[in-house]
Amino acid sequence: MLSKAMRVASAAARLSARRAFYTASGAGGAAAMQVESVYAQWRRDPTSLGPKWTEYFEAVLAGKPPPPLPASGNALRAAATEARLALAGGGSSGALHVPSAGSE
Repeated sequence: MLSKAMRVASAAARLSARRAFYTASGAGGAAAMQVESVYAQWRRDPTSLGPKWTEYFEAVLAGKPPPPLPASGNALRAAATEARLALAGGGSSGALHVPSAGSE
């Protein structure tokens, strides 16, 4: 059984990782909800997104400073919409195409 100190340290690390999720460049404010949608899709099937998303989310979960978001602006909104549709079972295909930041 884990000691109380170890449980507290573990919980603090998880909280810190969640904060990084929202305070990372571009992931705050309105974009946070969009990143949440993409994250839910990534958790469901990491292979449905590009490798840059995997790199981003793995860094956040490891408590490391994440790289810049793989998409922003209109591309992030489109990715979030696709992710919500895929999670709801209404996606147009089995694979989720998530545009990169340069393909807005």
